[in-house]
Amino acid sequence: MDGLSDLAALKPHQLWAVIVLFLPGFISLKLHRFIEQKQGTAAEALIDVVGFSLLNAAVLFWPIYLASIYLALPDPNYTYAIKNAFWVCVAGPVAWPIVFQLVRRFALRGGWLLGEQKSAFDAFFSTGQPCWVIVHLPDGSSIGGYFGSSSFASAHPHQGDFYLEELWELDDAGGFRRRIPNSKGALFQADDYVWLEFYWDQPAGQENENGRS
Repeated sequence: MDGLSDLAALKPHQLWAVIVLFLPGFISLKLHRFIEQKQGTAAEALIDVVGFSLLNAAVLFWPIYLASIYLALPDPNYTYAIKNAFWVCVAGPVAWPIVFQLVRRFALRGGWLLGEQKSAFDAFFSTGQPCWVIVHLPDGSSIGGYFGSSSFASAHPHQGDFYLEELWELDDAGGFRRRIPNSKGALFQADDYVWLEFYWDQPAGQENENGRS
C-alpha cells in the first residue's frame, strides 16, 4: 500500500516520468513476444522492457518533453498531454517490434545474420517455399504429398510434426502418379516417418515430372 500511496502523491509530470520509463517497454515486449511466439525469463523481460522504453524515449524525446511541460503547468493541460502521450505510449511501442522484425527478415535474406532455427527441420520449413515431399515410413513404404500454402510444420521445441495439404500416390520409380481422391491431406508426427525427401515445385503453367502444373 505504501507504494500506491507514493504514486498517488506524485505530481502529474512526475507520474508521467514513471509511465514513460516502463509502460512503452511493457507494450513493446508483449507485442514482440507475440510476433516471435517465444517467452523468456523475468530478468530478460526486465531488460527488454527498459531497453524498449529507452529506445522509445530517445526517438520520441520531443513528445515526451512537451507532455512533461503541459503536465508541469499550475493548471495542467491534459488534452495536449494526452495527444503527445498517444505517440509515446501507443504508436511508438507498437512500431518498434514490427520494425525490428522487418529489419531482421531483411538481414536474414541478405545473409547478414544467421538464422535462429534450432534444427535443419526448422530451417527448411521456415522458408515457406512450396515443394513436393516423399515421406518414407518405418515399414519401408513411401507416400507422396504436396507442401503448399495450406500446409504447416511445427517448430522448436515441437519440431518434427507437419501437415501436408495433398497426398499423392507414387509409381514404381518413385514419381508422383496422381492425387489421392477426396483426400484433405495428412498429419505426420516425428515418430511416423524415417526420413523426408523434397523436390522443387514448378512455377504455375510449366510442366513438371510430378504431374502437377
